[in-house]
Amino acid sequence: MRELKVGTLIIGAGQAGASAAFALREKGYSDPVCIIGEEALPPYERPPLSKAVLREEKSLSDILVRDLPAYDSHNIQLMLGSRAEQILPQEQQVKLGDGQVISYDNLILATGGRPRQLPGKALPGVHYLRSHGDGTRLAAELKQYKKLAVIGGGFIGLEVAASARKMGLEVCVIEAAPRVLQRSLPETIAADVVALHEDQGVEFHYNARLQGFAGTDRLSGIQLEDKSIDADIAVVGIGLIPNTELAETAGLAVDNGICTDAQCRTGNAHIYAIGDCANSYHTYYQRAVRLESWQNANLQGAIVAAAICAETSDIQNDAVPWLWSDQYDWSFQVAGIFDSQAQLISRGSAAEGKQIWFIHSDGVLTGVVGWGKGTSIAKDVRVGQMLLQQGKTPPFDMLADENISLKKLLKL
Repeated sequence: MRELKVGTLIIGAGQAGASAAFALREKGYSDPVCIIGEEALPPYERPPLSKAVLREEKSLSDILVRDLPAYDSHNIQLMLGSRAEQILPQEQQVKLGDGQVISYDNLILATGGRPRQLPGKALPGVHYLRSHGDGTRLAAELKQYKKLAVIGGGFIGLEVAASARKMGLEVCVIEAAPRVLQRSLPETIAADVVALHEDQGVEFHYNARLQGFAGTDRLSGIQLEDKSIDADIAVVGIGLIPNTELAETAGLAVDNGICTDAQCRTGNAHIYAIGDCANSYHTYYQRAVRLESWQNANLQGAIVAAAICAETSDIQNDAVPWLWSDQYDWSFQVAGIFDSQAQLISRGSAAEGKQIWFIHSDGVLTGVVGWGKGTSIAKDVRVGQMLLQQGKTPPFDMLADENISLKKLLKL
């Protein structure tokens, strides 16, 4: 049996794992660092998968977290196409699928998640979208077929719908809830998102009870409780399940993700968890939060590197969450975590090309949502995020007044 000894072993060759490896080097960490990834591809960014990759506007090389030579120059070992089978926490070792054993001083779990799947065997033509391979296979079929059904009205599903409409397909969105984005956005904003898609020709089916897929050798339609829908292709986007199995079998605490403190430490002093798989204590919200976002993957990479390097800096898990979604030529940005039933203050309008909503509960600002063409709302959402980070709630009439600079509200 081959054995390898490293200073820090990272399981998971995604955005979070790669960010942690490079952050360690940037902080002067000199011990061997190794990243294990099940895919044969080097770490890449996933947000383009539902957009530019589907439309074949970006290749794999365009979405890599770092170019391959950067791993060599930073002395970061990549073990791609390798599967971690078991963690032996007492021995501080990880067993791989090929029998190799790697000993570590520190272990970072960046195992990500997998798409929640519908029960039953999926027909050819039914897709899930998580990996670059998923994206390229779906992109190839979007060029061959004409009718796409998107099952699930979350951000990923709507991004796929927008990409497919741009490619000229007929598109419908099938949602089990009474509306799309029910867990993400207040109803008023979600209605505007739907209006944008309907203007582009997308059909929506709500309160849909999926009975199964029609077809023998290949998908020919979607069978709902009360109707049938013709479809050549279906994309299922109904959520993500965090990959926690390795942690569970190692005896680590798991609750909607691998439980960690604000510095990404698990209950084992030598094991950390970051990214989509981690349910980490969030200092800003003073509770555990599991975040599936590009921002969180990068931030937690830096946090865990600081913790391993025993830095006494203030780096901790306290940043106001932020995410974005591009659909057609509009960009959405969301900052904060809020109740989708919370109240709204609107600034601007879609007719003017950009609109900002300030979201509040019991008079306290809890979130900011912006949408606009191109990057028109980026600066305003950033200022809103800073207001949240500083715990400020400016007077509502000032938030709504476009004649008042948002930056001035930071000084109140």
